[in-house]
Amino acid sequence: MDIVAHTLWAAAGAALLHRRRPLSRGAVVVTLVLAALPDVMHLLPLVGWWSHIVIDVFTHSADYYAVPVLYPFTERGFDGIAWTTPWFMALNYAALATVGFWLLMHGKRTDSG
Repeated sequence: MDIVAHTLWAAAGAALLHRRRPLSRGAVVVTLVLAALPDVMHLLPLVGWWSHIVIDVFTHSADYYAVPVLYPFTERGFDGIAWTTPWFMALNYAALATVGFWLLMHGKRTDSG
C-alpha cells in the first residue's frame, strides 16, 4: 500500500473513532504521522541514492567517469567538474568542515523555559 493510502485509511479510522469518542487534533495528527512513517522510512534510502546521483552528474567530467544520466535510453553523460580537481576537492572539504562546525555549534540547543 502506498503512503497516501496508508494515511487516508488512518484518517478514515480516526474519523470513525471520533464519531464515538471525541479526539483531540494532536491525537489525529499523531495517528496520521504514525501511519505514514513506515512508508517515509522506506523512501529514505532512495532519497539518499537519488541525491547521490544528482551530485554525481555535476561532479564527474566527461574525461573522468561521465555519468550517463538518461541510461538506458542514452549513454551520453554530462561534462561536469571532476571531483578529483584539487581546487574543487579543497572547496568541497572546506564546505563540509563549515557545515560540520555549524552543526556542532547549533545542533544541541536546550530550552531552559
